[in-house]
Amino acid sequence: MKALLQACLIISCSLYATLSKSQCDGIILNEIHYDNSGSDVGEFIEVAIPTGNGLTLSEYTVHLYNGSGGATYNSENVDNFTIGMSDANYDYHYWEIVGIQNGDPDGFGLSKNGLHCELLSYEGTFTAAAGTPANGVLSVDIMVSESNNSAIGESLQLVSGVWDGPIPETKGDTNTPPLPSITIDDVTIEEGDTGLSTLIFTTVLSATDPNDVTFEINTLDGTATTSDNDYIAISAEIGTISAGNLSTTIEVSVVGDSIIESNEEFNIILSNVSTNASISDSIANSTIINDDFANCPNTGDIIITEIMNNPAAVSDNDGEYIELYNKTDIAIDIEGWLVSDNGSNNHTIANGSPLMIPATSYLIIGINDDSITNGGLTVDYEYSGITLGNSEDEIIVTCALNGVSVEIDRVEYDNGITFPDPDGASMNLNPNNLDAVENDNGLNWCESTSSFGDGDLGTPGQGNDVCGTGLPTISINDFSSDEGDSGTSSFTFTVMLSSTSSNDVSFEINTADGTATAIDNDYQPLTMSTDTILAGSLSTSIDVIVYGDTNQEPDESFNVILSNISSNAFILDSIGVGTILSDESNCPNMWNLSGMISGVEDYETSGLILSDQLIKSTAIVDYDATTTIELLPGFEIELGAIFEAFIDGCNNGGGGVN
Repeated sequence: MKALLQACLIISCSLYATLSKSQCDGIILNEIHYDNSGSDVGEFIEVAIPTGNGLTLSEYTVHLYNGSGGATYNSENVDNFTIGMSDANYDYHYWEIVGIQNGDPDGFGLSKNGLHCELLSYEGTFTAAAGTPANGVLSVDIMVSESNNSAIGESLQLVSGVWDGPIPETKGDTNTPPLPSITIDDVTIEEGDTGLSTLIFTTVLSATDPNDVTFEINTLDGTATTSDNDYIAISAEIGTISAGNLSTTIEVSVVGDSIIESNEEFNIILSNVSTNASISDSIANSTIINDDFANCPNTGDIIITEIMNNPAAVSDNDGEYIELYNKTDIAIDIEGWLVSDNGSNNHTIANGSPLMIPATSYLIIGINDDSITNGGLTVDYEYSGITLGNSEDEIIVTCALNGVSVEIDRVEYDNGITFPDPDGASMNLNPNNLDAVENDNGLNWCESTSSFGDGDLGTPGQGNDVCGTGLPTISINDFSSDEGDSGTSSFTFTVMLSSTSSNDVSFEINTADGTATAIDNDYQPLTMSTDTILAGSLSTSIDVIVYGDTNQEPDESFNVILSNISSNAFILDSIGVGTILSDESNCPNMWNLSGMISGVEDYETSGLILSDQLIKSTAIVDYDATTTIELLPGFEIELGAIFEAFIDGCNNGGGGVN
């Protein structure tokens, strides 16, 4: 020692020496309890002393260390510990003490005659301070801890050389190896369309046990329920993992159906495990995968009935909306459908669950679903990625399911040419025209007249305003006349109002070919011509020039179409049919016929008929000849056409030899 002191005069050193753990004669720190829920109860430290060694226990001391700074705050000689039980290897002595610090970190150590043997810590590590037996030693974290949620009566224990816990305390006795723990796995299955399928759950023990491990099994409804017959419940069933085995299985029957629905879930719950095991995972989640999928409805089952493309009460970015109507007598789910235009605007409906339009009901999709900022509108689904053009645009609704895309409806509005062009009001499909073909025609749309929300006009989610209410209706008659053999004649059509208007009613006029065509010089077409019924008047007339000829031909027709009606009238009949009556001899000497026929034709002759015509499936054709009807090699009748041929002479009305 004298030499050691002399050395310390030359260099800084510690007078404290350290014994190895074995120099503590096999005594080990074996168990500790320092924290629990509520006020700390029954705190203690236990040591394990080799049996029959005749040790002088007063030489051994247990120290409590404060992890903040590493100093000791209490200690006790082992010979003052309470003597507990013994087993073949150790005697167990313990120190019951109030005020063991709760960590983050703190520690405890063992020394012999003031020389350090062992320093352990919990909730972290620290270095022992000068003046302690473990001066300068870094603690060893036991890697388990207690907290203010730990149960009273539990402790941290050294089991087979590894610290474990919190587990039920064994103060003064042999530490208990941890019980094997049970876990159960999650399982997924497709439900199937009929009958039963089996979900198989596996329960696993962390280690075998020499005795059977039993537990109780119950199912618990989630989105899958027994009341909906999704699966067959288990109630208070007993499961067993046989002695020496690590696992067993649990079977639950799932009921198949063909109902279109979301994936559904329920739980398996394990409880009441036997005393020779614990449960570390007591809940298994079971998922029933839906394997039934909707098919797209027919085109026109869902139609576009109202379009707010230019609100006034709020901005376009807040107030635009589209109204959809379900024409059918069953609800239709539009989840996953596509709403788009002919350009880059598109949005896939992603509600996260079915988005149903009930039978014969409306649904509103809008750019903003906040009724405070969207003009007082109730929106069923908020879309993004779509802006509605204020002049012209397209709205296309496409069903996209199971890799199949079907266009259900489309509306292409046209900057006021035929469709209305409102500001602060929606475009409104006349409720008398709820059809996917009818809503293609802008003349079946009008400006809404009912007010909603913050003052814009529309009927979102409700039956639309009847177009033309309180306004005079406008219509055009049909006209027929002989064509003449040469020169021109006028076909005069009358455009009429149902009642007078205090302002002029204007409209646009166009002609359209039928069996009479402009290219064959049958009549002189009109293109974007305009006319007016003057204020206080009921009608005006339209003249179309027809050219005469001496061609042997059937009667022919063309159309006069009204569009772009001024807002002070509503269209009732927009198409006038002009029929050019053939005034050539009703009984020509012969007919030499060719070409394609798709309408109604009647050929009568005092001689013969030669024909290589194609009679389309939509045609109704009558041949009447006095002598001969000869069908040439090119003659063909499509399935569905009506064709009659008679050798009965001219103007006999059929019924002869055919």
